[in-house]
Amino acid sequence: MIQNNSATALSLSRRESLRAFGLAAGMFGFTGAVNRAAVGSLSSVTGAPDWASIAAQFLIDPEIAYLNTGSLGAIPCPVMEEMQAVNQKLESNPVQQGFGPVLADAEAVRPKIADLFGCKTEEVVVTRNTTDGMNQIAEGLNMQPGQRVLTSNHEHGGGLGAWKYLVKRRGVFLDVAELGAPPASEDEVVEKFKAALRPETKVIMCSHVTFSSGVQVPIARLSELAHQHGCLMVVDGAQAPGGVLVDVKALGCDAYASSGHKYLLGPKGTGLLYINEKVKDQITPFVLEDGYGVYTAIRGTSNWTETIGLGNSLDFVKSIGREAVAGRLMELRNQIYDVISKTPGTQLFSPPPGSSMASHLVCFSVTDRAKHPLLSEQFAKDKVIVKGVGIQGIDYRITCHLYNTEKDISRFADSLHKVLGQA
Repeated sequence: MIQNNSATALSLSRRESLRAFGLAAGMFGFTGAVNRAAVGSLSSVTGAPDWASIAAQFLIDPEIAYLNTGSLGAIPCPVMEEMQAVNQKLESNPVQQGFGPVLADAEAVRPKIADLFGCKTEEVVVTRNTTDGMNQIAEGLNMQPGQRVLTSNHEHGGGLGAWKYLVKRRGVFLDVAELGAPPASEDEVVEKFKAALRPETKVIMCSHVTFSSGVQVPIARLSELAHQHGCLMVVDGAQAPGGVLVDVKALGCDAYASSGHKYLLGPKGTGLLYINEKVKDQITPFVLEDGYGVYTAIRGTSNWTETIGLGNSLDFVKSIGREAVAGRLMELRNQIYDVISKTPGTQLFSPPPGSSMASHLVCFSVTDRAKHPLLSEQFAKDKVIVKGVGIQGIDYRITCHLYNTEKDISRFADSLHKVLGQA
């Protein structure tokens, strides 16, 4: 089944959902936040995480193989339970609880984001999604007519929208560095951007991990290039945090926008924004005029329950181990890459295992175009949920997470082989 941006309803009954919540709450020992010790106890006799037990902590429909985290991830059951508890607290006395302990808990999420990004709390903002963060960056730059933004040919429309608005409304120009799928090397990426720079270029904007091909871009090197030419480095991190480790200081970027509802397993409609304290006077969006807090006079009231849920999702991932989670996603990714590479009639667009540019995303196409719709129909028939890409000649994107197991990969392989055969 090919998913783009439309939601797919799950057929879990209310009884099944409540049972899952109850099991999760019991296992994780809820006392008002995700119990880190309990999460950490989900390990095998070797001390490694027990991935099967962790996979059971989600409400993913067992009738499907969900391989589209890159569009939307799933919230762990214990986090959903905590969000329900927060809502009950909030609705018991909205003003007293809302502008008291609930808001305090929501504000306490910012230090968790700073811990994730390796920066100061004063440099991070809770947003609604990656696009929201990118919009704030672009709006706050006050770019002038004739100035230029340099990006790549593998950017998501959500990350490009704000810059296209500046082109239309403010006379800004948008230039594109043409990257291969995948590029031959990190050097090629840097050289493509270097060649496309103009004296009027003021911003380089690029994805940390490209949504279309799963390339992990050498952001640190692009940041160095940008600063050498007097530019700001802005990063679309929608596909990165949770799947790769993110240290914004090591990356050297000036701003980094991401979503909480993909690989960080947070509530839908949550996002993370980093703005380097050194460029706060250059990136000044209206909505942050009163500060970066969850609640300010200009920002007003937001969904504090979702913000707290994001914090608990960050706790969930950290309790298992961010490096362990990223390693698990790469392990599943490499298994999928192996399946595709051994299937006739496919073309891979993602870097091979072991490459410095490889990420947790795998993207491929069917070389016999007549079989493309047949494969899409087969995925739908077998309830294998993947992403249809549709740019740069790329057909499909596969993205796994902790709720996936080797059974999902076997199911994907079976669907693929029914249409394309086996080597």
